[in-house]
Amino acid sequence: MDIIEITTEKQDAFSRVTVRGEIDAHTCWHLREALTEAIDTNLDLIVDITKVAYIDSSGIGVLVGASKRCGNTGRHMIIVCSNENSIIHKIFRMVGLETFFTTVLTVDAAVQELNERAAKASQH
Repeated sequence: MDIIEITTEKQDAFSRVTVRGEIDAHTCWHLREALTEAIDTNLDLIVDITKVAYIDSSGIGVLVGASKRCGNTGRHMIIVCSNENSIIHKIFRMVGLETFFTTVLTVDAAVQELNERAAKASQH
């Protein structure tokens, strides 16, 4: 039985994928599909995993792949994880991804980060 809920919302400047539950080998394909569809909008991507209770290596692989795909298309992916001491942050640190991913604590902070990146890009 899959224990995951994913919603996708498209804004003017970004797509937001919100995930609740557990991301593992049995559920990660749902996340991969949602992220692929969001990336195909050619917008920046916010991935909100504040309600994710567990993630394994297959889920991390999906996030890494999505981040690389965003970068290859000139887009940014920001992960929202509400607590720097959460199990997700600990896992990111443990596998050396805390500097690979851009993580913020709130969706508002993610939107602000994307706006700042867009402003910098328009200055060049």
